[in-house]
Amino acid sequence: GRHTTTSCTRALFDATVRARVLAEAEKSGTRVEVLQATEAIGLLGGADRVTGVRVRARDAGRAERELPADLVVDASGRGSRAPRWLAELGAPAPREEVVDAGIGYCTQMFRPAEPLDVVMVIQPRPDCPRGAAWSPVEGGNWLLTLSGVRGQHPPTESTEVLGFVESLGEPALYEHLRSCEPVSPAYGFRDTSNRRRHYDAPGGVPEGFLAVSDAACTFNPIHGHG
Repeated sequence: GRHTTTSCTRALFDATVRARVLAEAEKSGTRVEVLQATEAIGLLGGADRVTGVRVRARDAGRAERELPADLVVDASGRGSRAPRWLAELGAPAPREEVVDAGIGYCTQMFRPAEPLDVVMVIQPRPDCPRGAAWSPVEGGNWLLTLSGVRGQHPPTESTEVLGFVESLGEPALYEHLRSCEPVSPAYGFRDTSNRRRHYDAPGGVPEGFLAVSDAACTFNPIHGHG
């Protein structure tokens, strides 16, 4: 049967979610402040309890400030630095489980010469452990995502993308891409290991700290767990 999915860039997705959250907060009278161009650089507190977070502005001044909090939520994704920050407070870093299949990705944006309404997905197979996905996003652009196992990783140079697509043995996508205009560089992504940080272990995290989503458990992004 058919199913419907939303296809868009991460930038649009993030902006939409943020706007929705802020609108819901305003409607309910909840005070939410967004600190623009600011990064978290550490935690406050001690080994038994986290009491806030240290942040730094990304402007020329690089000013730092402390934000006290009853609860600090780490939603910073697979690049979370919380294990190191907790260790700096004297708390034990969480035990990690890692399963790495060695998958690599490459993504590049294109603009078709003519409108297209066919999404393409090329699955890896034993004789060609490479794959591709071709899907529309906003602004009339289309997103090409290439994948491959270790030793078959897709390129990160735009000049090599077409050659990789040709090697998939599916001429329809290759011929179509030849008439498309690249509108972005090719971006590679190799950090695809599945990683679970056991913050759930007894005594594994101080009071006042919570890790969610990819900061706690990260899957290969192809599984779509977010």
